Amino acid sequence: MKSMRRLISILSLTVGLCSCRVGPKYHEPQFTPPIQWKNQELEEEPVLPNYCNWWEVFHDSVLNHLEWQALENNKDIHIALSRIAQARATSLTSQAALFPQLSFSPGGSKINGPVNLTPLDRLRPLTTILPPISLKNIDIAYLLLPINLSYEIDLWQKNQRLFEVDYYNYQAQEEAYRTAMLSLTTNLADVYFNLRTSDKLLKVLAAILEIRKENLRINRSRFEKGLSTKIDLSQAEEEFYSAEADYYQTLGQRGTYENAIATLIGLPASQLTIALQPLEFDPPKIPIGLPSELLLRRPDIAQAERQMASNHAKIGAAYASFFPSLNLNSAFEYLTLELKHLFKARSRLFSVGFLADQTLFDGGRKSANLLLAKAQFEESLENYEKTILQAFQEVEDSLVTLKNQSKQFSSLSRALASATDTTTLSNKRYKSGLVNYTEVIQNQRIQYDLELNHVRLQGQRYQATIQLIKALGGNWNAMEVSTIEELQCEE
Repeated sequence: MKSMRRLISILSLTVGLCSCRVGPKYHEPQFTPPIQWKNQELEEEPVLPNYCNWWEVFHDSVLNHLEWQALENNKDIHIALSRIAQARATSLTSQAALFPQLSFSPGGSKINGPVNLTPLDRLRPLTTILPPISLKNIDIAYLLLPINLSYEIDLWQKNQRLFEVDYYNYQAQEEAYRTAMLSLTTNLADVYFNLRTSDKLLKVLAAILEIRKENLRINRSRFEKGLSTKIDLSQAEEEFYSAEADYYQTLGQRGTYENAIATLIGLPASQLTIALQPLEFDPPKIPIGLPSELLLRRPDIAQAERQMASNHAKIGAAYASFFPSLNLNSAFEYLTLELKHLFKARSRLFSVGFLADQTLFDGGRKSANLLLAKAQFEESLENYEKTILQAFQEVEDSLVTLKNQSKQFSSLSRALASATDTTTLSNKRYKSGLVNYTEVIQNQRIQYDLELNHVRLQGQRYQATIQLIKALGGNWNAMEVSTIEELQCEE
């Protein structure tokens, strides 16, 4: 066993002294971000509490509960976790090639028969321990306890590069998992606030429906008394049933949002019912930070960079394949005819050897593999830079949308206030007999359209806020989150 330990030490020293890393060295590409955001408001950045999770900024307990259900039960998250496990197992398999391989294969044999029928090769391992053999017959039984060691000396670090290919891909899958988490949580929040927008629309439509129902009652009564025309009654009926149709259309749309939420949290649509809760507040303002911070926040950028590193390692492995490989093999075994002599010195056998392998001609296969590795790296480099550009575009898109939606909301609020006053005055003039019912209907339509658009715009502002959060990479506190468990706040 001392000889075995000595051999392993020699192998390790040989690798350390002789290994040479061939191929280009990897350097993460440098990207110069803009100094400031083009569409950022000049006002001071909002300061928010250090939330554990970005969705807590909305202070909605129902949303918080749904987000956790989604993270625990969503199938896309489970798929992403499975891919991480697969990539990790693959990297461990590649890592195993960096170490010596030991095997133990005990055996025994019994040889009985004439000498001229016994293969001489079967007798050669026994020549040092066999007793004198009869020239006519052989009757021998022996035991063999071999320990074999094989090791490929990674002189050119080909195996190391192949391990890096799989290990960096494993890291890329971890970032893909974070990307899936961000996509899931933002998609859920987006659908959730669509549902809450529908709740607010239903509340407004219910109020409109009540008003038009009362208008219909009044016009029917006036028509029956001969105080108004059939046209006024028909217009009142048209307005009532039109509002009723809008109400049921919105109710149906709300149902589809509820079903979508059920799927996202891993439940059959039939098992989820969410109570009505109309939107009442404006969405929160989100701190944007510096453009340079975006590269550290976005998991999809990190995923693209790790995939690029993995493809770069393929280039090194392709270069290393041009050089010869060297394999060492050794065996230490006990061979005896009698069990009682198995572990004695005279029963020991030791062998050591090496095998060098150098391809002389392969029809250009190695050169083609090198070209393929370089092309894959170039593709991943372009994809990395494209991902960065898309990230900045998404942030700027969200900023310009939010900035103009804020101005639009302010203008729409003033228009709604004026339309409400106009409708109130028109109703008074109609009751006084100064105007006909057509003018009342026109003013009410303007007011109700503005009111519904006001609600829809409020919902769109929530959606734009969520898209900004997603574009910023989720948590704006520079939190690195790689697992669901890390989302938990410390007690």
